[in-house]
Amino acid sequence: MRELVDAETWQSVQDRLSALLGLPVVTVDMQGQVVFKSGQFPFFCELVMKRGAHFCTLCRQDWADKASGVYQDSCHAGLYSVSAPIIINDRKVGAIIVESIRSEQRMNDAAAKAAVLIGVGQEELVDEIPRIPIQGAAQLQSIRHLLELFAATLPKLASEKLKDKRELQQLGVLFDFLNEMSVTFDLSKILNTTLNFCMKTFLLQDCSIRYGENEVRFAFLENRNDACRPLEDALWAHVSNSRMPLFLEDVRTDFLLGQLPGVSAVANSVFALPIIWNGVVKGMLVMYGKLGENLQQYEDVIFALTQRVEAALAAAKKYKDAQETAVTDKLTGLYNKHYFQETFKNEVARAAKFKRPTALLIFDVDHFKSYNDTFGHPEGDKLLAQMGTTLKDTVGAIDTCCRYGGEEFVVVLPEAKPEHAMAVAERIRAAVEAKEWPNRKTTISVGVITCMNSSASPDFMLKEADRALYKSKHLGRNRVTGFIIVDKNLGTIDASEASGQKVQ
Repeated sequence: MRELVDAETWQSVQDRLSALLGLPVVTVDMQGQVVFKSGQFPFFCELVMKRGAHFCTLCRQDWADKASGVYQDSCHAGLYSVSAPIIINDRKVGAIIVESIRSEQRMNDAAAKAAVLIGVGQEELVDEIPRIPIQGAAQLQSIRHLLELFAATLPKLASEKLKDKRELQQLGVLFDFLNEMSVTFDLSKILNTTLNFCMKTFLLQDCSIRYGENEVRFAFLENRNDACRPLEDALWAHVSNSRMPLFLEDVRTDFLLGQLPGVSAVANSVFALPIIWNGVVKGMLVMYGKLGENLQQYEDVIFALTQRVEAALAAAKKYKDAQETAVTDKLTGLYNKHYFQETFKNEVARAAKFKRPTALLIFDVDHFKSYNDTFGHPEGDKLLAQMGTTLKDTVGAIDTCCRYGGEEFVVVLPEAKPEHAMAVAERIRAAVEAKEWPNRKTTISVGVITCMNSSASPDFMLKEADRALYKSKHLGRNRVTGFIIVDKNLGTIDASEASGQKVQ
């Protein structure tokens, strides 16, 4: 394989990749033999490779043989590697592998088995494991991104044995960008990191990025946003329709754009690029250089950069959607049972530190089974969805509303004393009773528990709230029943029976 590439170029870029990751990187041929090596292996791996080189070669040969794409697997000693195939002239010739990755999972058992396999003491090998840094899920994703970029770009450059180093410098720029961004699922951070990186790397005078409803600007000059807004709206119309970048050496002299309000104050060259993902224009990056500066010279690297930005933005959206799905009930739009359990536990713990009250109310829809049987489950789902909307419209901003399951709902009321908790519960009950529901009149039964010093456990409070709910049902439904816990050691008081007592 060495004869197919410029060895100096390959080694130089691979060394940089290894330094960025802080991990050893090797390039191997199809037989698993190391062609290029970068970085320092931990002593654990040195020991394994010295005594069991044959097994390491077999692992590398297996990774080189993988059909396509970035591949992750563990070696015989329990460490992970991430590999990507090397394609030159449409032929797979080997693989680039990031090695010695210790995940968060325990690897003692695998290391002990490897010790027997290669004939070293188990304790000697296992004792070296804590000296290998753990790479979390975010670091693994960053490794995959960088390796994917390396495998997609370097073989072509190195096989052409380039004397012009500009493309290699551009590849280095992309490495730096991915390393600086690392892996984040925060949309705002992705946008701001992109702007800051472009400003610094391309020595821009200004830069902006828009993505969906989000827009971020890096502006040095006052009122810059007002001057650039009409221009960028016009640029967006162009790139979103043509799907092509647009470069202007002096935007003020453009026949059409130069006539826009405020453009006379924009003494810059301008380069606007669409951010395209899955064939759809999702956003736009606008770069402002010095007057007359040819920003097009960076077009290839900037285009590759925008692809990485969009991949990160798509991942952020996917992560956000997954997070919302993880905590949100799709039918009602309220938080789900899992989120309620975590929130309620944390709220009780917080309030207990300061001996402050916490209240919980639980309610369900009266005769809901009969409603489903009469009108069908789709109509029952519509009712529950409307119940979620009614609940959100009725409670305060600091109160947490959740669908507990089926037709049961819960509300966490921080710092709520009994009279406030009962008032909220009654307000919800009355709102449901007064609402014009489809099909037939609908009511709810509510149970309320308030712990005055939050000393009771969340499980016990939920149990008591449920007991209050069933008392409401027993008394005829469409009503509120409240219980009070002054202290966990004093038991539970029925609020109706304690109406003559003053609870503080």
